[in-house]
Amino acid sequence: MKTTVISSASASKILTMAFSFLFFILFTLSSTAQLRKIENNAFQKGEKLVYKMYYDSFVTGPVIAGECVFEIQKKGRVVAQRNTMHIIVNGYTKGAFNLFFKVRDRYETFLDEEAMIPWLFIRRVDEGGVTIKQDVHFNQYYTIYQSSAQQDKCQQHPCQYPGYSICNLLLQNTGFFKSKTRRGISCCFYS
Repeated sequence: MKTTVISSASASKILTMAFSFLFFILFTLSSTAQLRKIENNAFQKGEKLVYKMYYDSFVTGPVIAGECVFEIQKKGRVVAQRNTMHIIVNGYTKGAFNLFFKVRDRYETFLDEEAMIPWLFIRRVDEGGVTIKQDVHFNQYYTIYQSSAQQDKCQQHPCQYPGYSICNLLLQNTGFFKSKTRRGISCCFYS
């Protein structure tokens, strides 16, 4: 388990930054009717990454404000007749910070093991009493998704990615650092 200490002037700002990263929940590249295969060198089942967030002030010193845990379950699940990795992200405030702004967030993605695309995304957010419950089902063959928050099916930009794997996926699996041009990568986001 890796632990990273993050200091900031405001715990709510730290949590906002951590969870805004999750707005990248799904990232796009390209697709065809037949799903592609991508070699995954970025992450594997059983990995866990923990971020501890601190409020640091002159008076109190560092005080634990919250924690964000990224975990890829050891056992996957079959979704849309495809083997998937079950990725769970839990974020929450701790201690006295719960009195000011209680956060209990859970995000889940079922990511295709071969094509590295999501089939199901689940969001359960409770931040200061504001709740969001949303399930998004992706049909990667027809590049459409249906969200529990919307009545109609929506056209998606194909092969959307979970945000918490964007950095590793792009930087390790696309050969970005091996490229001499490093011109950038075009993307669209699901929100």
